[in-house]
Amino acid sequence: MKTVRITYQLIQAGLLERAEVQKPIRKKLAGENFFLNVENELKKVIGPVAPFVIEDKLNEFGETKDSLPQDQMLSFVESLGEEISHDLKRKAFIKVMRGSSSLLK
Repeated sequence: MKTVRITYQLIQAGLLERAEVQKPIRKKLAGENFFLNVENELKKVIGPVAPFVIEDKLNEFGETKDSLPQDQMLSFVESLGEEISHDLKRKAFIKVMRGSSSLLK
């Protein structure tokens, strides 16, 4: 009861006010087509391990295919590129991915 009284007094004195509840901002997600494209292009460069590399990178990002925001797509692609040891192939992969989606430009 004492806590209620003190809280009431703080509100009356203008020292405490109710916080507005903010709605979470819904970010646009990368989507299934993005991941299909990434996997296809990455398979061309590193072969059948591509899906596993993608999953590992998603884990590093703390995301899933269903939760990666569009504003992280370029960072994600560049991070995948770091897994390609051959410099020219890495650059080609990133270039193809940038060209395949206007969201990456």
